[in-house]
Amino acid sequence: MSEPRFTPPAEDFEPPPELEPLPEPAEGTPQPPDRDLPEEWPHDAGTTGPPQPAG
Repeated sequence: MSEPRFTPPAEDFEPPPELEPLPEPAEGTPQPPDRDLPEEWPHDAGTTGPPQPAG
């Protein structure tokens, strides 16, 4: 009981994905469609749906 309990530094601690808040995108960065955006929002990010063919 004399040894101190090991506690990892805050920067090394990674919370579970379900508890981790989404990082706010930098201002001016193209944001992917969010659930509060209309369905007809232009998919500029290309992160959703099938990959677009190059060219």
